[in-house]
Amino acid sequence: MKDNRMLNCLNPDLMKKSLSTILNTNTDNINKFIFSQRFRVRQEDIRWDYDTLDLNSILSFFNVTIEEIAFDSITVSHISAILDKESFFKHGMLSLKALFATENTFKSFLAEHGVTLEVKKENNLSIYVREKKMSTDYLDYRVEKDQCINGFMFGDDPEYNRNISNIKRCPEIVSHIGRELLRDSKLEDEWIKRSTPSIITLKVKINEIAPTTFPGAVVDDTGGRSHLILKAFERLLFLNTNYPSENPMIYLKETADINAECIFDIRKIKE
Repeated sequence: MKDNRMLNCLNPDLMKKSLSTILNTNTDNINKFIFSQRFRVRQEDIRWDYDTLDLNSILSFFNVTIEEIAFDSITVSHISAILDKESFFKHGMLSLKALFATENTFKSFLAEHGVTLEVKKENNLSIYVREKKMSTDYLDYRVEKDQCINGFMFGDDPEYNRNISNIKRCPEIVSHIGRELLRDSKLEDEWIKRSTPSIITLKVKINEIAPTTFPGAVVDDTGGRSHLILKAFERLLFLNTNYPSENPMIYLKETADINAECIFDIRKIKE
């Protein structure tokens, strides 16, 4: 998985090594910088204060310019209950549009329950239940505005995020189709029975990341690289000081798919 142009965020040690390569330094200096920034985090009883780390502090310490920080990809950890592990290594991970347009395990499973997915003219995505077109406000939004792949930036703890308790058992869209279109829980129950809650490690190109990933939905001249570098250093600082923090999400562009060679690993989530 070694790639000198990839920001590896799978765990703190790999992230330090990755940052040291990107910044043309060593892990000792990464550790020294983190230690020098500990003053930014303070705790008084149950209250935490954080004097926000800024990019200039990083650039100054390592004596680099933002233009010299050259990496073109990042690891992302995607949570899903999957039916066929090997299909990811053969076909990669597909956006919602690609799932509708190709033959795959997801479509086959739904077809077993009388649900078919089609891509109509002008790339409109349609759902049919026993040949009758059906939808809901949620499904309209998913097929029109929320087709993208997403995942967590940091790979050491995504399964503990409080927002994924349901999706690691069954994809939200599958649960919704069963509940709202089929009007029973059999679809979700069958998916849970046949699937494996998993963390899928992806390699994502920076230019495939959607602007909504970045603050203010604006990508700066670095294509978002400055934001990702800052978040990586913040993560190391927060771990070093026990500061409570969230694992930020990475959203891909709506039609971006992940090639099979960019699926690094799939591991089962421990119960």
